[in-house]
Amino acid sequence: MSPLPTTAAAIVATPRQLAAPETPVVAAHLRSLHTAVTELSRPLPLERIAAVVAEAAVDALDPEAVVIAIHEHDGLHLRGVHVAGLPEQTRQRLCTQPTAAPRLVKEIERLLLGADTRPTTLAALPITQVGRTLGLLVVGRPYDRPLSGDDRAFLNVLTQVCALTMDRLRMYADCSRVRAVMRRHLADVKPGGPQLRVGDMEIDLEEQRVTIGNQIVSLTPCEMRLLVFLAEQPGRARSRREILQHLWHTEHVGDERACDVHISNLRRKIEHDASRPERLITERGYGYALQSR
Repeated sequence: MSPLPTTAAAIVATPRQLAAPETPVVAAHLRSLHTAVTELSRPLPLERIAAVVAEAAVDALDPEAVVIAIHEHDGLHLRGVHVAGLPEQTRQRLCTQPTAAPRLVKEIERLLLGADTRPTTLAALPITQVGRTLGLLVVGRPYDRPLSGDDRAFLNVLTQVCALTMDRLRMYADCSRVRAVMRRHLADVKPGGPQLRVGDMEIDLEEQRVTIGNQIVSLTPCEMRLLVFLAEQPGRARSRREILQHLWHTEHVGDERACDVHISNLRRKIEHDASRPERLITERGYGYALQSR
């Protein structure tokens, strides 16, 4: 992320701060977090997740403005999913026209500053999960009510809760995809449940189990999602970008070489010799395909 405007007293959380806030969260903050976590414990759409997180920030900090934005497909721009405390025209634009993070923060600062020449107090915290930046939480307070250490600790925890809930939403979407695959392959139903077969490999979609010959192969959830994705259309090459979009449930995938790591891990489990793959074949310069051995 590019540096934030120097005129703002901006607080940018680092991974170290996210993992271990410097100060404990006060009781009022804990109450707001408890309310948010209770609401977020059930499946919610993205817009409602953002609203719940914003409501917790408002309840605990009484800010002038709260903006929650998520990364768009290109990974460079942010689109607002919840904007409060800013003019309606600005709210509509941020929710429909993605903008770069520094510009978004600078505009919020300008609107809060108004005719005052003193800087406003801003907290701009990335919403991250497993090393990926999903979005940004921006909270604005008047200059005479700066954010305390407890406030910063609260916001650190709140962004973690937000990231975890967004990631769970992605997992729900993956489960829905698996169920759709099951419906498409009802013709292959056997006593053990709906299955996919690629050569001598069987994938039990209901039990989430893979068998090669008479041997059960233990896969992680991520490896299972990857295998099912490729097994849906055996022989069809999938690009690295397609694979990462499926695994991460986002258009922005960053360095596509991360795909090679997932493929390598899966090959070690389903190939007789991972250095000479016979099932999971490389399409040079493009991606990978699952072949019948």
